[in-house]
Amino acid sequence: MRKPHDGSAPCGRVSDGGQTIQTYDKVAAAYDAQNSGPVWRVHEHVTLQGVAPLLPPPGGAVLDAGAGSGTYALAFLGRGDRVTLLDPSPGMLDVARAKVAQRGLSGKARFLQGVVERLSLREGSFDLVFCEGDALSYAGPQRAAAAREILRVLRPGGAFYVSVDNRWIATLGFLAQGRVAEGFAAAAHGKGLDPYGMGVHAFAPDELRDLFVEAGAQDVRVGGKVLFAHFLPPAALEHMGRDPVAWGELLALESRLSADLSLSGHAGHLVVTGRKGGAP
Repeated sequence: MRKPHDGSAPCGRVSDGGQTIQTYDKVAAAYDAQNSGPVWRVHEHVTLQGVAPLLPPPGGAVLDAGAGSGTYALAFLGRGDRVTLLDPSPGMLDVARAKVAQRGLSGKARFLQGVVERLSLREGSFDLVFCEGDALSYAGPQRAAAAREILRVLRPGGAFYVSVDNRWIATLGFLAQGRVAEGFAAAAHGKGLDPYGMGVHAFAPDELRDLFVEAGAQDVRVGGKVLFAHFLPPAALEHMGRDPVAWGELLALESRLSADLSLSGHAGHLVVTGRKGGAP
């Protein structure tokens, strides 16, 4: 997830670049500790609320593409799903594997090193492809291939939930830092950076929708998350977090408005959902 106004991308992980793999191997042990706090709590809540309507009945087959340290895979495993955790970083997969084993859920988990734009998985293998944390943004010029791969491995009627870097927040972040040329490049071409200085593609909402429509997806919808929490001063957000009523209202507001396309340009992440055609 993007830090407010910093011009960097959320912490996605899917890329075949050696630099990206090495970077995430280095930060794997500390990744969860570094990516915690109120904004992340909002992000995780909205994500789980957003994917809930797309989940198969418990026991379904889920691909967590860009699984990282396994945060969301644990939620899927906890409801009884069979989960394939895909990530290019062996270090991140090791962290996820340890967390899954600690919960006693290893029997339903499979760990696979790889990238979303080239999935070494059978066609029609999954009921849900969950691609959180900018996996598609890291695919860069291969993003169309990644969208096709997501649909290829879904069963007919299967659903996808994909989050990506937001072009307009990337633009705002660069401009707020006085990095004017980079801000204009982000606005015109989607050229963004992640927190470690590696390139990502930042999407505009219509571009994201068209990518999956052209790949053959049905019922394609675009929204955004997080809309408010990432703009709030840390002290204000911490204060809300200590008030159960205010915190609950913030979570409800963020979840309710995440599907409002008119607000998506303000969101830390863009989200696209849809289904593969054909009868289940």
